Amino acid sequence: MSRSRSWPKFGRRSTDDLAEARRRIGGFFEQLPSETKGAEPASDEQLPFDVPNLIARAEAKLDEAGEEDRTELIDLIETIRDARAAGNRERLAEACEQLKDLIFYLET
Repeated sequence: MSRSRSWPKFGRRSTDDLAEARRRIGGFFEQLPSETKGAEPASDEQLPFDVPNLIARAEAKLDEAGEEDRTELIDLIETIRDARAAGNRERLAEACEQLKDLIFYLET
């Protein structure tokens, strides 16, 4: 589930843009009633990695990542949040694996 954004075309986002991204992903652990209606949130217990730690590592990379990588980090964090709220364990595991790979790439 990709969301289109209209980010500035210059190399680095402004502080306001980063603050907005952090605000959007800050709701990762919050569950809105409309998101959970008819679905049970996915449990992190069945995943081979620690989802909250993975999210924290991704958030720590936002400031230093290039524009394209930063956008991908944000998209994957939002996908993880949405999949978790919808109870979609398959999509959650897939997005976590992609995020883990991107973090590895950024750390090497």
